[in-house]
Formats: sequence, C-alpha cells, structure tokens
Amino acid sequence: MKKTVKIIIALVILVALGVYGYVELTKPITVNTITVEKKDMVSSFKENAIVTSDSVFDITPSYSDEVLFIAKEGSLVKKGDILLSLGTKRLKSRENESSPFGLTDEQIEDKLEDRHIYADFDGVIMKNFVTVGDVANENVSAIKIAKTDNKFAVSNILSSDAVCLKVGQKVKIIQKLSGETIEQYGIIYSIDDLATTKMSPLGLSEQRVKVKVKSDSIDDLIIGSSLDIEFETMHLENKLTVPKTSVFKEDGTNYVWTIEEYLLKKTAVEIGVENDYDYEVLSGIEVGDSVVLDCNNKDLEDGKKVEY
Repeated sequence: MKKTVKIIIALVILVALGVYGYVELTKPITVNTITVEKKDMVSSFKENAIVTSDSVFDITPSYSDEVLFIAKEGSLVKKGDILLSLGTKRLKSRENESSPFGLTDEQIEDKLEDRHIYADFDGVIMKNFVTVGDVANENVSAIKIAKTDNKFAVSNILSSDAVCLKVGQKVKIIQKLSGETIEQYGIIYSIDDLATTKMSPLGLSEQRVKVKVKSDSIDDLIIGSSLDIEFETMHLENKLTVPKTSVFKEDGTNYVWTIEEYLLKKTAVEIGVENDYDYEVLSGIEVGDSVVLDCNNKDLEDGKKVEY
C-alpha cells in the first residue's frame, strides 16, 4: 500500500513538472517592437563657430609716440569716435634733427594733424596691440577694427566632413542667450579649398577646413561671440528604416525579427545607407510590419510566441 502511494505521488510530481515545463515553453515572451515606417534619414554634426566680420582693418599711426588714449578692446565705436590719441614729445624731438629721421617744421605740423585717429565707420575693436603708456610705432598696427554691418560665423570643421557640404546649404544655428537656447537657420556661403593642420583638445593632429555661415540672426550678435552650428552631411527623404538595434547578421546576411500573428519570424533584409541610429531597408519588410527593437534577446527564436 505504501509503495503504491509513493508511486502515485511520484507520478503526480512528474505530471506537474511536465505541465510546468510545457507552460514555460509555450509561454509568450514579452518584447518591445517598432512599427516599420518611412521617414527622413539625416546625418549631422555640430561644431563651434565664432562671429567675425568680412571687413577687418588695421589702424596704424603715422608717427611713433606715446599712447595717451586707445579705444577699449571689444567696444563698439561709431563713425567719428576717437580710436587712438598719441603724444607729441617724441615727434617734436625730431624737429630739425640732423639724422635721416629728422623732420621739418612743416612735416611735424602735418603729422600732428594725425595725432588723433578717428573711426571711418561703425565698428567693433577686435584687438589692441598697445595700451596707454606704450609707444605706438609708425606704420605698425595698433588696433584691429571690424565693420559691424557685414558679419558671419566661421567654423573650422574636419576635412572629411567638409567634402559632404556645399555652398548654399542650409544649416542650423544654435545660440545660448541668457540661459535660453535659440535655434535659427543660415546658409553656408563659403568653404575654403585649403585644409590646415590643427591640434584637437586630445592633442591629435587634424586636418580642418574653414567654413563661413551667414544669417540675419548673426547680424544681431557681437563680433567675437561664440555659437554652435549643426551641419547636415546626409538628408534623404521618405526612406523605409529600422533602428540599428533591431538588425543582426548571420553568415553574411542581415536579419530582423518580425512578428506575424504573435509568432516570431527571422526575416532577411537588404540594407542600404545608414546614419548614427537607423538603417535604410531596401527589401524584406514593408511599411506597417512589426519588428523587434532589441535583436540581442537570447530568448528570441523562430516560431516562438510573443506579446508586445
């Protein structure tokens, strides 16, 4: 009797284990999916740019003497404002000098008319090469000034990216003003033909190309200010795409997991171009198909039931 009871108990346990195993094997696995659709494929990169001017001029004194006044670097000046004032002590010491640098009274009077140098246009002082008390040398630049009515942003980008750009191309200009991020648009109006070698922040040598961008929004910025520009290297419209995380390769063929009537199907796909996040799909799936988002789930297999 006891033996019979033990056998019955063992059979019950075996049946229970079998049922449990069957339930586990047939239990649907939960997956995240995307619905295949067509969308624009875009590749882009962002680079810093500096606002500058197409019209930059050097201010040089006509004689060498002590600097009594110089317009502040970075300041805006109006046409007619004084940019530089010089003393006269050194100049007058050359009066009737017997050396080759000696000047006549008439020559000194002519130069004294230039002791104050005035702005010929509205502009901004980009750089001062002397300060008050220094000696400004004759025919050597004392000030670099830029017009404020012809501004652009200049960015140095990798030469490998520059080949994907073209003059007239639309770009996004990103400005941070008073803690707020403002996005506007401009166009590329010139791309240098010559790459120059520059060092990256990591100390690596890079070939970079100067690209100039114009926009009405840049005209409102101060020369020397910084902003970011987003350049597109690819923009393809209305392409069938899937996320890169959904594609896997076996024996040289690309696959995705599609779902038909809640069952998994390993589906071969032909891949086209790619960007950072998506692949273009040329064949194998259609708009509206359900595709598993993460192909690395080890529980995925052909014919397995899923829920999503």
